[in-house]
Amino acid sequence: MPSPASPPCAANTSRTPRPHPAAPPATRPGRRARREAPARRAGGEESQRGLVLGPGLERILGAEPRGIARARELLQIAVAPLRPEGRPLFAGVLSQSMPDTDLGAAWRLGDMLREYRGDSHTAAWIAAGFDATEIGLVSELYWGLPMRSYSRTRAWTDAQFDAAQERLQARGLVDHDGLTPAGHSAREAVEVHTDQQMDAALTALGDHLHELVELLTPWGAAIRAAHGYPNNGPHELAQAAKRP
Repeated sequence: MPSPASPPCAANTSRTPRPHPAAPPATRPGRRARREAPARRAGGEESQRGLVLGPGLERILGAEPRGIARARELLQIAVAPLRPEGRPLFAGVLSQSMPDTDLGAAWRLGDMLREYRGDSHTAAWIAAGFDATEIGLVSELYWGLPMRSYSRTRAWTDAQFDAAQERLQARGLVDHDGLTPAGHSAREAVEVHTDQQMDAALTALGDHLHELVELLTPWGAAIRAAHGYPNNGPHELAQAAKRP
């Protein structure tokens, strides 16, 4: 299961929600689109390109990293069959105009895949009967983190945590020792059902999936090495917590 430190065009399978009132403005659907529109009108193509990429991406990878045209082509193939119904963040990215450079387009297409899988993940845990606080607590235990550690970043109150934990205990998903076998199975099923929703993209790519991964992997490593994206996510935190 990829972590938040995966390559930038790879989908994040472990996205968990935060309450809307506590979300920073940039994370709320539609805010970026509204910011971009005046800039496009005022500055034209270059303003749009800068908003999509920022100065750091070209600095790290170069304007045309080797294989970027092919990566764009494969990402377009993966995104083509995906539908926006029930996936608000994917729909928001899909509604934005496509940059005219291969690097910008690849980044935008990667955003589409990421948000499609993130929306699919949200649909999976909602369908499994979890609410937003519950899935955060269960996910921590599933990753191997202490409960109420990583999910603190979502700004839930202690009262909300207490109530969610009581609900999980009443359903037999957690106990005083952590995640029960039933809880682990329920959380694993969320990942399986999320994966299943990516079948259309994977089928479209077919045997070219490995080629795309080989293209993206070194770019992701280069971006993280240059501090353009976090090196560590909850999985790495869980591994560190297990070290003596």
